[in-house]
This record gives sequence, structure tokens and C-alpha cells, in this order.
Amino acid sequence: MTTPADRERGTLLALLGIVLVALSMRSAAGVIGAVFPILADDLEMDVVVLSVLGAAPPFGFALAGLLVPATTRRIGLEGALIAAIAFIGIGQLVRAASQEPILLVASTFLVMVGIGAGNVLLPPIVRRYAPRRIGLVTGVYLVLMSISASIPAFIGVQLAEAAGWRFAVGVWAILPVVAIVPWIGAVLQRRSRDAELVAPEVDEFAEVREPGPVTRAVARPRLVGASPTAWAITGSLVLSSISVYVAMAFLPSMLVASAGVSREAGGAALGVVLALGIPQALLVPLIASRKGTTLPLIAVSAAFTVVGWGGMLLAPGAAPLLWAFCIGSISMVFPLALLLVNTRTRDHRVTVSVSAFAQGLAYLTAGIFSLGLGFVHDATGDWTIPFIVLAATALITVPAILVLRRERYIDDEL
Repeated sequence: MTTPADRERGTLLALLGIVLVALSMRSAAGVIGAVFPILADDLEMDVVVLSVLGAAPPFGFALAGLLVPATTRRIGLEGALIAAIAFIGIGQLVRAASQEPILLVASTFLVMVGIGAGNVLLPPIVRRYAPRRIGLVTGVYLVLMSISASIPAFIGVQLAEAAGWRFAVGVWAILPVVAIVPWIGAVLQRRSRDAELVAPEVDEFAEVREPGPVTRAVARPRLVGASPTAWAITGSLVLSSISVYVAMAFLPSMLVASAGVSREAGGAALGVVLALGIPQALLVPLIASRKGTTLPLIAVSAAFTVVGWGGMLLAPGAAPLLWAFCIGSISMVFPLALLLVNTRTRDHRVTVSVSAFAQGLAYLTAGIFSLGLGFVHDATGDWTIPFIVLAATALITVPAILVLRRERYIDDEL
């Protein structure tokens, strides 16, 4: 029989697992952009290969968004998360050992599929294990994700110069190995309680739901596209994803080429972009929990989009760290969108489907932008057109604001 101590132990295991997964997820994405000038010399790669590498994260995330719902139905939330963590760890080790650009790209894509699956799975995992502390736990894991992304960007060049780029890339594989342990424990404990969980009323991890019209059909990802609110959340994620993943791929190279800064300064600028996720993850969920704050946050993010990329266009060398600050501030809509995935849904199946739908489309769009902008740069020889296009992405927020102001539940729209 399950005791209160068993239930508490299961919850603590899950919370520890959330912390470790958050720390392991973004380090792999943050390090490549910083050390690319070094590894490019070793593997004889150009900006076209960089654009493919830059597209790997969002394309991998998009594929994960398509695969996660079916995988979750087959092996459960925890099982799917374990598989995602394994992809991250194995991919990082293969990437560090790559001798050819094609293997580096393929292993990077594998890592990003794992990270993308984690992105989709964490919101419903939080809903399952911390249903009354969704905002707090979401803020905590987003802070940790930002830390894990920014540290490799800040120190990646130094590690690569001291011990080689392979060490600078591969050392972060330690984190997924550690992160998988508590989730194996959580799965084993949950399986031991299967007989007791046959009756829904005794599932202590059951989601807190508000009354509302929910059917099995609602949980199908293909039906989520009928919800205007789901599209508005997706638009917010698109704005953030384009700027963040273009910056992760190109910002150091952009600043070296356009502003004449050093490699270390370019890496530091990327570190600023990624480190801003820390205060955003802490503050945005708290601010967004107050009525009437969602739309102003989206509007402010749009303004930072214009100023940040417009500054890179007009005067890249005048204030590179200021432009990096503005570009990093665009991603304040990322924690906001993840919070909306939970707060604008009632049933956990809808939460999973909306999370997969929004993140999958957002990352697919970001991947297309990253790949396309790399080819545009290769064709034109400079970053002028990419900077104009990036500044214009602020227009995405207009329809998103118009829809989100209605404050509707996605379950009801479906």
C-alpha cells in the first residue's frame, strides 16, 4: 500500500529530476555558436555549414513536437522524458568525437531532438507533479535552463583554447547522465503503484482540472490547429525562437564580421543573450500571473525586436552589448508562452497537444529562418538583409495580441 512517505518521495524524485533535466537541456545548444570559429578551422567549415548547424536546434525541436504525443501515449510521460535525456547525452558524445561536418550536423540534430522533446514534456510533467505550483516550478526550471545555456557561451572559447573544442563540446554530456537517474527511480516507483492507480481517485499525481467540456478528441494534436488561442501562443513562441536560435547560431560571427569584435567578445555577447533568460524566467511568470499583463509583455518584446536587430543593422559596432541585451530580452515571451500553455488549457491531454503543436511549429519556423538567413548571407556577403528580416518579425505579435486579449480556454475553442 502506498504511504504518504512514498508519495512524498515520488514527488521529491520528480522535482529533483526536473531540476537536473533543466540543467542538462540547453548547454549543448549554447556551446556550438561560441566555439564555431575554432571548430570551423579544424573541420574546414564555412558559414553555410554554420547555417545548417544553426537550423539543427529548431528543426530537431519541431520533429520532437511531432513525435512526443504518440511516444507519450505509448511509454508515458516519464518514459518519454528518459528517452529524450538519453538522446541528449549520446548525441553530445558523438558530436564531440565527430571527424566530419556531416557527423557533427547529424549528432547535433540528435541532441536537439532530445532537447525539443524535453521542452514539450516539461510543462505536462510540471502539471502532473506540481499542480498547485505550476508558475513557481516553471520559473525555476526556466532559470536553470537559462543558466545551462549561458555558461557554455561565456566559457566555451576559453575551454576550447585550453583543451580543444572537442572537450568544450563533450564535457556537458555529464549532465544528462546524472539527470536520467531520478527519472528511472520515478518510473520504477510509479510502476510499483500501478494496481493502486487503476482507480483515478487515488492518483495523487492527478492534475487539478477546472470543469469544462473535454473529450478524447480534444487531445489529438491535429485538432489543436482549430484553436485561435493555440495559434496566438505559437506566434509568441515563433517571435522568441527566431531571434534566440538565429543569435545562438550567428551572433558571435555577426559581431566579428560587422562590428570587428574579438571572438571572446562575440561569445560574451551571446552569453548576455542567453543569460537574460534567468531574470525572465523568475519575473515573467510572476508578472504574467497578474491580470492585464500578458499583452504588454508581448508588446515590449516586439519593441526589443525592432531595437535589437535594428541596432545591429544601423550601428553594430556602436553598442554591441546593448544590441545583445535587446535581442536577449525578446525571449521574455518564451516563459510567458509556456505559462499560457498551462493556464489556457484544462485537461492534461490538451496541455500535451498544445505544447507539442506550439513548440513544433515555432521551432520549425525558426529553423527555416536560420537556414534561409545563412544562405542569404552567403549569397550577399553581408548581414544587411537578415537584420532587416529579423527586425520585421516584430509584426508577428499583432495577431497574437488580438487573439490573446479574448482570454479563452483552448479546450472550449475546440
